[in-house]
Amino acid sequence: MVSRIVTGNIEALKNAPQTFESIYTIIKNSFTSETFGEWLENGEVCKMSYYELYERADSFSKAAVTYAAKMDSDSRFVGIFLENSCDWVALFWGLLQAGFKPILLNTRHNIQINNDIIKEMDPVFVVSQDARVDKAVSVKDLLEEGKGVKFDKSMINWADEIILITSGSTSKPKIISHSGKTICLQVEMSADIVRTNQSIQYNAKLDIHNLAFLPFYHIFGLIATLMWFMFFGRGFVFLPKYDAQSIQFVCKRVGVTHFFAIPLVWNKTVAALEREVAKQGKTEKFNKAIKFSNKLQNIFPLLGPVIVRKFIFKKIRRQLMGEKLAFLISGGGFIAPRTLEVLNGLGYSIYAGYGLTECGVLCVELSRKSKFRNGTSTGKIFSNVKYKVSEEGELLIPRDHSMNGIYVDGKFSEFTDEYYPTNDLVNIDETGRLHIIGRLDDVIIGPNGENISPEEIESRIDKGAFTQEAMINCKLPGTDEKQMVLVLADDGSMGAFEKASSLRNVFTSIDALTMSERPVKVLNLIGSMPENFKGIDRKALSMKLEEQELFATECARPTDEEVTRTRSAEYTELIGKVCDVYAEVLNKDRAEITETSNFVTLGGDSMEYVEMLSKVSEVSGRTISMTETPLITPMAIADYLIEQNKESKE
Repeated sequence: MVSRIVTGNIEALKNAPQTFESIYTIIKNSFTSETFGEWLENGEVCKMSYYELYERADSFSKAAVTYAAKMDSDSRFVGIFLENSCDWVALFWGLLQAGFKPILLNTRHNIQINNDIIKEMDPVFVVSQDARVDKAVSVKDLLEEGKGVKFDKSMINWADEIILITSGSTSKPKIISHSGKTICLQVEMSADIVRTNQSIQYNAKLDIHNLAFLPFYHIFGLIATLMWFMFFGRGFVFLPKYDAQSIQFVCKRVGVTHFFAIPLVWNKTVAALEREVAKQGKTEKFNKAIKFSNKLQNIFPLLGPVIVRKFIFKKIRRQLMGEKLAFLISGGGFIAPRTLEVLNGLGYSIYAGYGLTECGVLCVELSRKSKFRNGTSTGKIFSNVKYKVSEEGELLIPRDHSMNGIYVDGKFSEFTDEYYPTNDLVNIDETGRLHIIGRLDDVIIGPNGENISPEEIESRIDKGAFTQEAMINCKLPGTDEKQMVLVLADDGSMGAFEKASSLRNVFTSIDALTMSERPVKVLNLIGSMPENFKGIDRKALSMKLEEQELFATECARPTDEEVTRTRSAEYTELIGKVCDVYAEVLNKDRAEITETSNFVTLGGDSMEYVEMLSKVSEVSGRTISMTETPLITPMAIADYLIEQNKESKE
């Protein structure tokens, strides 16, 4: 049954002026005592109600008006450079209420990129805890300006424009303008979700605890996390840090029910889980249980997930992300089919979605049957979006559901075309579901003229201990034409044995591809590939390799001798001993340490590194000294020790 809160508020919005003021007014008139935000402080759960949020927003409104009056500026823009928090939300609404247009700055961009945007847009000030940001004023200092000033209705002069920044690492980010009208349409789309899949409501009381993981300055976080759930008065859980341990602890401690993230998060979660299962020798049993669970959920789409959560995978769920987590959305890129299969099998019910900064969130796969959620579909495009697909297969979104325009050098350029070209090559299947083939810029034209999605191929390649992988089409130095190339990156810590073992996995995966999907070359890059919010920037990677700004070596298929050394009994035993030392020195649970655990990532410092090397020498009975390239994984240390032992015998 669809909640009256949902139907009532959606109807009120459709009958109201399509503005930010309308959204906020409906929220304010509907919710007061309900919990808006939860966070952990000294191990205790702290809370803020919706009423307290409105009070905080009023405080920001009067503070912004007072502070701006002292500045010599005619601008109506104000920047927000903060991580997700109750204050971010209160500031966002407080600025709009006071007539300012928030610029939602990306805290993942480097400071110089943000300062370039600030220079271009010339805001009155920027609310930031980072003093390196130009025109920065801290939350505390801003609120201090409003102390002693009475908030009154004369300070209310609603603005109806917000600014979002596209993600980018090598190219200049675009500065996108959205009006209240486009955001209202985005909120109204949520009615499709609730009608199609009422499990998003969690229960009859809508007892939702939504993890505020996705940054609100990004369109996915702003719409799917903040707007959709705030409009219905639901609660948000804020994180102290964004590392895996903090996320797991908060999910379990507070009882998170909804968690939306990019594919990278889900892929890493499943990879870590499967490594642990393999260590315990339970891979076959685990895979059978996952397969059975998905089959059960296909036959009984309503009862199946309940059985899975309460009985089949109750213990794993409790250890992984808590027992209450029930509704996940993945968006912002391609998610590996295996990731979907495992998470859905565990009863976490993950749904893939699609959208972009210029047009917002456009669809989510909402089937309760896991066979649809485990596929490549991102669902049916929302009913109020009258989209088109071009002859080339590019998805086109109508102007009503697109941005107002963009700012270039501080000057606004209105978007007036009938449709916005998404640059995404798509397929609409017979059920009306959207399947993303890939970005037009990234899609590779195969030897037979077929469109090849690099993300889809990457999902089928086991990269082993390599840190990144990317399938690209580029013209390498010394070649006459573009070729399909698989690029593998590592941080330089892998030893010869570890690399041979990982390359064996890679080439075995390539053998399983069709002839048209196989890369001509496999390259190894030491370091990191250029990235944007969605992951690896393939276009930038191709350009840098072509122009020799990045250098990579060609990889050959490892010989049997190179690989078999890797898994000798001596080698396996040695890795186990090193993992034990890692756990002891870093004061970690042994279960957290794997053969590819990174000493630095786990929090180790230089003194602990020296202590670790000393203890490894002690338990292995072999001398180990500081090397020019730090040995930061157990496998790299084992490689080094075996090589040293081999050389001493020779």
